[in-house]
Amino acid sequence: MIFELGTSFIRQQNILTMQLTSFDRWLREKFALETHVQVLRLPNHIPSGVRVVELPEIAGRRFNYLFIVKNTRIADELFSILKDESMMYNTQIIQRDKWYVRFIAPKNRSVSWTLVSWTIIMAIMAVITYGVIRLLKNPEIRDDLMEAIEILKG
Repeated sequence: MIFELGTSFIRQQNILTMQLTSFDRWLREKFALETHVQVLRLPNHIPSGVRVVELPEIAGRRFNYLFIVKNTRIADELFSILKDESMMYNTQIIQRDKWYVRFIAPKNRSVSWTLVSWTIIMAIMAVITYGVIRLLKNPEIRDDLMEAIEILKG
């Protein structure tokens, strides 16, 4: 554990948090994350690939429309349009609510390092299993094991 001194508090960080690889970041960006942009009014041009949701009128709500963008290139295009029209907007990066997101983007873990670890573990288990099977097929070793078991039994 590392303790960093903040402005008025001590923040605790976990060292065991995995470093994301570029493949992990690409997976998250492509399949797990989407951009939500809230605006007051609709711009003159909306890029294709942007889903527009009209927000219900609630007292105290600042924004009337929600744009949902799943592609960062389209999101950047939308941002440039909003800036050109001098529109006020609010942006949030949200994790999609899909069944596969927890496998693609697990919290505090790297998918690629998890796959590498499991592959190494499975290879080691296969080698151990193969070795045990080869040992048990040898009649001399099998006889010695049976004799040792009989001695241990009594």
